Amino acid sequence: MFEGASSAESDNAFMSPAVGLVVLVTLGVAACLWGMDAGPPLSDHEAIVPQCARQIRQSGQWLIPHFNRVPFIRKTPLQFWAVAGISYVSDPPDQDPPVSVLAARLPSGVAGVLTVLAVYALGRYAYGKRVGLVAGLVAGGSLGVMFYSHNAQTEMLLALFAAASMASFYRGLAEERREGLYLMGGFACMGLGMLAKGPLPIPLVGLPMVVYWGLAAPIQRAAEGSGGALIGRVFRAIVGQVFRRRTLWFTPGVLLFFAIAAPWPLYVYLKVPDAVALWRTEFFDRYEGLLSSRPKPFWYYLPLLIGLTVPFCLSLPEAIIAPFRDKYRKERAGMLFALVWVTVQVIFLSTSPFKRPHYLVPVVPGACLLLAPVIARLFLDDPAPRKSRVRLAIIALAIAMAVGLPWGVWEMHEEYPGILWMALPTCGLILIGLGICCGLFWRERRPASLMALAVTSIIGFAWVWSALGRSDVNMGEVRLAEAMRRLGIDEGDQITFAVGRPDARLGYYLGTQVQPLFTELEIATRRRGRIEVSEEILWEGIARVEALLNSEEEHYLIFEADELNSLKMMLPDIRYTEVLRVPTHPKDRSRDLVVITNTWNTGEEEDLDGDDRAPPPVFNPTSS
Repeated sequence: MFEGASSAESDNAFMSPAVGLVVLVTLGVAACLWGMDAGPPLSDHEAIVPQCARQIRQSGQWLIPHFNRVPFIRKTPLQFWAVAGISYVSDPPDQDPPVSVLAARLPSGVAGVLTVLAVYALGRYAYGKRVGLVAGLVAGGSLGVMFYSHNAQTEMLLALFAAASMASFYRGLAEERREGLYLMGGFACMGLGMLAKGPLPIPLVGLPMVVYWGLAAPIQRAAEGSGGALIGRVFRAIVGQVFRRRTLWFTPGVLLFFAIAAPWPLYVYLKVPDAVALWRTEFFDRYEGLLSSRPKPFWYYLPLLIGLTVPFCLSLPEAIIAPFRDKYRKERAGMLFALVWVTVQVIFLSTSPFKRPHYLVPVVPGACLLLAPVIARLFLDDPAPRKSRVRLAIIALAIAMAVGLPWGVWEMHEEYPGILWMALPTCGLILIGLGICCGLFWRERRPASLMALAVTSIIGFAWVWSALGRSDVNMGEVRLAEAMRRLGIDEGDQITFAVGRPDARLGYYLGTQVQPLFTELEIATRRRGRIEVSEEILWEGIARVEALLNSEEEHYLIFEADELNSLKMMLPDIRYTEVLRVPTHPKDRSRDLVVITNTWNTGEEEDLDGDDRAPPPVFNPTSS
């Protein structure tokens, strides 16, 4: 497949760069776009995106997206705009309500393909054509890129613009002839990243670039130079870097960045009261760990980085030390840049007690770039590893599979007992694919082994993704929405989620708006973070619930079972009619979703649209 393969491998998957690029694009499209609507239902955070896009379509209000009729300004809007726009093309024109699951996830899939190409382009520039193709192949076959390409959240869009910005800055710092074009492109991509998920591009792109340009690059030049003591050379290199003429592009670049990134938050600030209070909660309180009472340890992201780079993760240890080894001297500059990229981003994210797996997605392109020379040397370069080492590696891999696969099956059974049927085919696919890879590698057909590894990863993910779509994963809220529709509870009714933000899946799959008891803008002015609720807010919420249930207007309230039990303990005399109770977790009935309504409300006969329809089911309530 790649240039530079040894003569012993000349008959094995050798391709010109043009053919290799076609193969890379084909694999990238298969990895990132296959089965967009074949997987599990949208998760809660995913469903926020099509809900906001749906309200953009229905209201025509593009500048300030709304979620459940309330301005949704805690996230920047580019993903909402992309989903709303693409739904005009991907969905039937008469779809009501608009915005399908396909439309919700498609922008992330396209961003995934473009991220693969961005990693390829930077790898080609930093390492050459052959290793550049390997970099793209590693990105396209990595679990992190495949999974988040199928996720409607904005993470893949952020990863794309972060990778494009880092690539542009790297080329701008390396080239004098067209440095302005690349540096301005880096600032432009950084600004677009702010619209995708601001303000994360500032630390995730800005900090690595400052460390690389101000410290790593001059230290590398000083270490490779001669004349005088090393400390003196390093000092002179760092001081000289500060006065390099490329800094003249900083002012126009920053102006371009703000021209792209600043208008939307400024418009929101002028139009939405209490926006600053909400942003304080969303950004500063989040970073300080005030949104969760269970802070994650500092090392939380290290095993996740290994998981997101599967199946190439076994080469991560060598990739981390490779920039300091002589045998990677030719690739040292690019690998040092990638190492700074990954290290600074991981350290910054780790300093916050509030950690989530998807925060690590922008790190994955840098990790793939760092892995590429190591993977290329292992699978493509001469000399081939000695047979004794290959045998030892295969034995170690077999032991890892013997331990890891049963452990994974057990964990899957504990979390989702209903999908245990997936275990045997999944394990079979993994073992067959790895067996083919090991067999090809043993026979010294190493380029074919690399291709088989990437293809196995893509096929394995495609199978698991489609199997999850046939399972019960994430189905609790979907079943509740279906049950509510069967009872005629729909867009004509007042539905309130009693505790916290409404689970976005309910509104999306029900096709209506589920209101919160307190809006985010309202609550942001009354507390810091989300860990504790004051007695004042708690009792005010209870009073609002009681008022809705005692109202002469029809209301439906949704609780988790344990929250409803807590309400009854605090207010023993409260009266309501239980309409529905739907399990959401097979082993935790306290998380059942319960719909209650006014005691006098026994059905939805008033919602019939004519005599030709059968009446909906009348509630068979449990009154409390």
